[in-house]
Parts: sequence; C-alpha cells; structure tokens
Amino acid sequence: MKEAIDAAMGIGEGPVFISDSGDNVTAGGAGDIPTILGGLLRAGATEAVVAGITDPQAISACARAKEGSELSLHIGGKLDGVNGHPLEVKGMVERVHPPGLAIIKIKGVEVILISERRAFTTLKDFQEAGIDPLERRMIVVKLGYLFPEIRNIASRAIMALSTGFTSLEVEKLPYKRVKRPIFPLDKDCEF
Repeated sequence: MKEAIDAAMGIGEGPVFISDSGDNVTAGGAGDIPTILGGLLRAGATEAVVAGITDPQAISACARAKEGSELSLHIGGKLDGVNGHPLEVKGMVERVHPPGLAIIKIKGVEVILISERRAFTTLKDFQEAGIDPLERRMIVVKLGYLFPEIRNIASRAIMALSTGFTSLEVEKLPYKRVKRPIFPLDKDCEF
C-alpha cells in the first residue's frame, strides 16, 4: 500500500485512482478497513478522497456534531476486525447526507463515510456525495479494478495490494487445510 500511495503522490496530474484491492466491496470485502486512509494521512496527502468507508456509527456521530464541526472519531475496522482496526482521527464534518452518508475532512483527505457497503463505480456515485473526482488529485476506491466510467477519467490507475478479505496476495493468506505442495503457495511445485 505504501508503494501505491508513494507512486500516486509522485504523479502531478490527477485524478489518480488507487484501488484498495484487499477491501474490494464488489468481491465481498467489508469496505471498512481504514489502512490506506492512515497511509495517506502519514504521507501528508492533499486533495485526496477515500470512497468510501462503511461506518454507520461514525455517520451518526457526524450527524450529531453538525456540518462544520470538528470531532474525533474511530473510523472503520468494525466489520473486518481481522484485517483492520478502527483508525482514530480528528477532522471536520463537511457534509451529512441523510440517509447514510457523511463527508469528513481529515487534514488534506476527504473521507466518504457510508452506512452500507457499496462501490463507487460511476461519476454519479461521487456526485451524490458532493465530490467531483476531476477536482481531486487522488481517489481511493474499494474495488479490485476500475469500472469503465471511472477508468475513462483517471489520469492513472494504481492497484494497491492491500490487506482484507479480498486480498490478491494469495500466498500470504492463512491456509489451514491445504495439501502441500500447491501452486502458487509453493513456488517449486511441479504439476
């Protein structure tokens, strides 16, 4: 993930889309792992969006705080406690869209919080959240690949090999009942 973030930060022209492939909601991921968000914050990313993190509790807190308010939250890591943990952040509530959507800005990163897992695959998905992807430098989506409408506007697409239920790094998954040797886990395996 760090390499994907570093690569995206080095590209001057946006929008650069980063696929959070390990938390891919279209393949069964929880959609609530905040690890890439943490990486963006550590890297000092600006003009960035994370679309979206499933967290109805955080949305409720944003709604109680009201737009323009500063608040501290623990975002994500509630559905997939195996691969992610809640990330403690402090940010400003930009927007609350009933039902079930809020935008919180944490330093230079806007996070779209959603109450139910969903994929951001079209411009309309972003527009409903009040976000114009063409005005942002970096956008993280919880997908394995970009859908055509988003791919067409991306200046670059980067696949982050991230942790989660849909991790693409199959050799790192904790297999328990596999007869060994087996490809691709054992590189010297003969067919």
